Amino acid sequence: KPKQVPQHEGPTFTYTKVYTGVEIEVEGAKWLKVDAGRAVHAHRHDNREEAVAPLQAAGWTLKADNSLVNGVEFVFSEPLLGEDAATAIRALWENVSLPASPRASVHVHVDWSGVTTTYSLATLAALLYCFESSIFSLVGEGRKNNNYCRPIDTVPTDNLVSLFLEGADAMVSGKFLEGAVAANNKEYRYFGANFVSLSSFGTVEFRYFPSPNSAQDVITWVELCHCLRAAALGLVTMGADVLHYLSDPANVKTVIATYFTKYDLAEKLLQGLDMEAAVERMRVMALLCAAKAAKPARRPTFVLSRAMKKLITGMELPPSTRANIEHYLTLREAGGIDDDFINNLRDTLPRPAARRTAP
Repeated sequence: KPKQVPQHEGPTFTYTKVYTGVEIEVEGAKWLKVDAGRAVHAHRHDNREEAVAPLQAAGWTLKADNSLVNGVEFVFSEPLLGEDAATAIRALWENVSLPASPRASVHVHVDWSGVTTTYSLATLAALLYCFESSIFSLVGEGRKNNNYCRPIDTVPTDNLVSLFLEGADAMVSGKFLEGAVAANNKEYRYFGANFVSLSSFGTVEFRYFPSPNSAQDVITWVELCHCLRAAALGLVTMGADVLHYLSDPANVKTVIATYFTKYDLAEKLLQGLDMEAAVERMRVMALLCAAKAAKPARRPTFVLSRAMKKLITGMELPPSTRANIEHYLTLREAGGIDDDFINNLRDTLPRPAARRTAP
């Protein structure tokens, strides 16, 4: 039997009805201390079944991980709910000494199979597009530069626009994932949020997390994933308007404060967030989606040539003028232009001084 795990006051997780799977990679674990000095070889042991029995009783399966040096992977034997998941995580640390490694990571699978609102994936993507940088700050910037955990902003813009406009239809048609993989990243699943696992397990797999130092690290990361799911479902009725909603700093703060309430997650996320950059990113994405969805009655006649663009970028223009010009160029490249936006652009361009008529 596993060692007695201390009882903790109150629920460990805010959202206790979410089935969860956890995978913990361990490198350099040729021998793992198990249950008062006994050891389990990563690949071979004379009495392996007896040695891993405490872990199996606690809800874990031990597998070899050939992608790591002397690597093993601890995996939930089956999806667990609430306190069962928390108990299994704590029991692992009670029974096993886990060496940390910069090459190892933790993956959390969150059940999405029972979610009937198809736009929830697009809403989750919008949340990540807004403050995924805070998640990387929370877990460690080293994960952001990891080819097995790519940020969502490395997905081509056109693919994201398709997802925000079409929701789950973009997933089915492949418009979201098509072309989303860089040359050094051969599989679609190697993003911080892996949507490909939906087809295999009915889950979204979150791959943001490094090698943990404690059970509490893993518990906090599972809570973070649950909160992302809850926020996505809470905002899903907005549809594509969620992009406009997250363009307001007050709304971003409200979302984070409302859903990320445990383990100081809200404070840490806000601390690591460049709010100005986040809301500007959402505002531009909202404009791109609006341009893509719009069908102008007539083709705009106001066009900036390359020469004019070069001239403008070299001019001393007010920030508002430069921003409008840059948004115009971005919208034009996306294949759609809003006439009102063109008129606003015209209005902000410097006007020549009125000629004085000689008396």
